[in-house]
Formats: sequence, structure tokens, C-alpha cells
Amino acid sequence: MRGGGKEQNQDRGLIMQQFRSPGEMLLGVMDGHGRYGHLESSTSSRTPEEASVAVPKPLVDQVPLCQSLLTAVFAETDHMLTGSGINTLDSGSTALLCHIGADSITTAWVGDSRAVLGRRMSQPKAWDLRLRQQQRSSNGSSGSSSEEDGASWQAIPLSDDHKPERPDEQLRIVLNEGRVQQMTNRSGQGVGPFRVWFQQLDYPGLAMSRAFGDTPCRRIGVTVEPQLYKHRLTPQDQLLVVASDGVWEYLSNEQVVAIAGRAGSAESAARKVVEAAEAAWRAVDGGQYVDDITAVVLRAAPRCGGGGGRPVSKL
Repeated sequence: MRGGGKEQNQDRGLIMQQFRSPGEMLLGVMDGHGRYGHLESSTSSRTPEEASVAVPKPLVDQVPLCQSLLTAVFAETDHMLTGSGINTLDSGSTALLCHIGADSITTAWVGDSRAVLGRRMSQPKAWDLRLRQQQRSSNGSSGSSSEEDGASWQAIPLSDDHKPERPDEQLRIVLNEGRVQQMTNRSGQGVGPFRVWFQQLDYPGLAMSRAFGDTPCRRIGVTVEPQLYKHRLTPQDQLLVVASDGVWEYLSNEQVVAIAGRAGSAESAARKVVEAAEAAWRAVDGGQYVDDITAVVLRAAPRCGGGGGRPVSKL
């Protein structure tokens, strides 16, 4: 994790190599914003295990199990944040969780942290897991591939950023009497990202449409309800990058997958992704500002011995 020169690094990463059962893993990233954003991201990164235990069993027994469980984890985490004593009026956090099971990945998220899968188009290995978290204080698209070291990689997005200008997100905000607009310069031209505002107030200017915290924004359509997406794994799906928007601001999905794909290990992949993101930030305006940058990388590894099972190591 690299801080971007702010007083507090507001990114947090999450790795749970055993989530509820030995066959499940949970990876995540949280990106706080506002004065107390570091407290919100820290709290939300610590609560998924506790929140999952607090989920009522009848809800857990619903089908599909994983999606109902992740939705309930978000609701319980929001409840915990509300009772934590943290000032959530002008602070909040994104959250993205990837649940990795035997044959699928289910992503649940609010905000603009992102998960991208790397599909190796040559020399496939079995889907066994080796992971590394590397954190430091960037726009993606789907379906294209990049070739590195003789292997062609396809980047497959597992989430879709909750930006206020996304048509479905903007509709919800407008129906709740909010507005979506950029800030303007002295000439009245729009500058910077689209933001969420009260209809008659230049407040709060939130640059995402879903988040933990930011409680006044609940009145104008900003929600903590996660979006969910389930992906069925294939033997060629050998790489997963979960990262805050500090990575995706100036690097595409394809660039990130290519960087991670040519690395020799998950540890090296995470480090190289973070370094590339930081370099991209520093190339803009002389590097006067670098956002917090966090990447959690999961890589496939060949099966050990000939015995089945899925060896998992944290590097």
C-alpha cells in the first residue's frame, strides 16, 4: 500500500484465506474518502468475517447462497459502521469483495474499486491459488487481450464502477431529487469527475454513486446496497487483480493484466502493478498528486504432487 502524500492513507486491503469454510477465500479492497475515510475503510476491512457470522441462518440458507451472504455482509458492515461512533456525515469508503469458491468468483461492490480477471489464452494451468497483497498509497474495458512473454492475456472485468454518470446510477439519483454534475471553472465549463449533489445545494460533491458512510447522501439516492456478479471459472482463468481506483485511474484493465501476467509470482505482480500505477500518476502534472494505491493479486499455480486439493500460499 502506498500513500499518496495525504495525512492518512485511506486504502485498505483484505485477504481471508479461509472464509467460513476451508474451500472458500475472500479478497477485498476498501478506499476511504473524506476526513474520516481511513477509519471507515479500516472498519469495513475488519468486519466481513464478524459480519458473516452475524448473518441470520435463514438468510444464509437462501439460494444463491454466496450472493445472499455477501449482500448480508454489506448490510451488517453498514450497521456496524453506523454504531461505531465514526463521523460518517462527510466521510465514506468504497468496498469490493471477491468470494472465491471451487468453481466460481462472486464479486460484490459499492463504489469505484475494481476487480479484473486475467484469462490466459495459451499454456493454461489448473485454477489453484497463490496470492499476494501489495498495497501502496487507473479506465478499463473488456474483451481485448495483451500478449506478454509468449502468453496472450484477456482482461475480463468482474465489476462495473459506480460512477454518478453511469446511466442506471444517475437515474436513481435523479429520481431521489439529487443531481449529477461536474464542478465548473470560472468560464462555466465542466471540470473533473461527475459528482453527486443535492438539487439546490453545492454539496456534497461525491464522486461515486454507492459507498459506505456519506449518510446525508442516502436522501438523494447514494446507496450502500452492493451490486453482484458471478463468474464461472475456467482452467484458463489464472489471474485476479482487486485494486482501488488509484490503480485504474491511468491504467486500463488490459495494461494491468499484462503487467501482472508477465510477473513471475503474485508478490511480483502486485508490486509491479502498484509501481506502474504510481509512475502513471507521476507522469501527470509533474506528479504533484498521487492517489492512494492498493492492489491484491491472486495467481494460479500448478497442482502440487498429483493429489488433488488446492495449495494456497500467501507470499
